[in-house]
Amino acid sequence: MVFAGKSVNTNVQDIYFKAISPTSWDYDDGGIVGATASRRVATVFRIIDIEAEVGAAKRFGNQEEGEFWGAMYVRYTAFPWNKYIYTTLALSSGLNYATGVSDFEKAHSGLNPLAGTHVQHYFSPELTFALPDHKDRQLVIRLHHRSGAYGVISGAFSGATYLSVGVRAWF
Repeated sequence: MVFAGKSVNTNVQDIYFKAISPTSWDYDDGGIVGATASRRVATVFRIIDIEAEVGAAKRFGNQEEGEFWGAMYVRYTAFPWNKYIYTTLALSSGLNYATGVSDFEKAHSGLNPLAGTHVQHYFSPELTFALPDHKDRQLVIRLHHRSGAYGVISGAFSGATYLSVGVRAWF
C-alpha cells in the first residue's frame, strides 16, 4: 500500500469516544507519505483475516521525522453489501519507531517537555473499499496513529495522528 495523509491535532480519545466527524477535526500543516507491505497469515471462520504488516513513512511540515512499524491487523470482511462494494474494517496493534521526537509529540505526551520517546504503540484502524470483481485493488482510509497507549508502552499519553488515504494491491 502507498498512502498520504494530513496531521490531526484532535485528541484520538475524542475521535473514538465522542464520535467527532472528520470534518470537525483540527488539522494542521503537517503531513505524511508512506508505504506498507502486508501478508494475510490466517483466516478465521471465513470472515476475519489476520495480517502482518511492516511499514515506513516520512513526515513533513510541522513534524519531520521518519517512522517504521510492525503490526498485526484483525480484519472483518463479511459486510452484507459486499456484492455491491467490497468493504473491510481492520484494527491493528504493533510498535512504531520514529527517527526523532517532534516538538508536537513532546508537548502532547504528558511527559517532561524535554523528554521524548522514539518507540510507541502503533494503532491504525482502517476502512477499505473495492469493486467486488477486483477485491485485490483497494482504496484505504486509515487513521495512522502512534502513542504511548495511555502510558503503557512508553510513558507518553499522546503521539502523532494522521488521517490518510491510500491504495493497496494484494498479490
